[in-house]
Amino acid sequence: MLVRDLRFQLRVAKRRYAQPLGYGGDEDPGSDFALGVAVTERLYRNLSHDRTYKRFATGMRDWVLGANAWGASFVVGAGERFPRCPHHQVANLVGSRNGKHPRLVGAVSNGPAERSEFQGIGKPGAYARRCPRGRGNPFARFDGRGARYLDDARAWAATEPAIDYVAVSALAFALDAR
Repeated sequence: MLVRDLRFQLRVAKRRYAQPLGYGGDEDPGSDFALGVAVTERLYRNLSHDRTYKRFATGMRDWVLGANAWGASFVVGAGERFPRCPHHQVANLVGSRNGKHPRLVGAVSNGPAERSEFQGIGKPGAYARRCPRGRGNPFARFDGRGARYLDDARAWAATEPAIDYVAVSALAFALDAR
């Protein structure tokens, strides 16, 4: 029964989100979903020895690590292009704004989100530093299909590290290392 349920979840995820560069759009579920697929597939494969969904799940994991339309990893410190401006008060006040130390290594953010989530993000508050320092969004040219990615401390929908994202990422990467 468990194996059948895991296979069902993988089949539904693959039908909905299998695209050439992963996924991204107005129904984009984010890094936690992508890494959850990787965990589900690995548990399914361990129990069933069926490798049917391995490529799909690996693609979902890789999407989080930068194999996506934006060419950005959504894990702080992973790869060359990762969130440098997380929506995190301590990281904003005492962390680096250029990707160098100190930074919130291992923090996982959602990545692209629905365009409407970025409306009215305003100026940084009195207890925040502008991050990024300049204006503009180098990722804007890759936005589309209702999705947007903005590496900006004010853009909570894209860059806020979340404990559930980190938890599923630790499990996904640990299972992958075996």
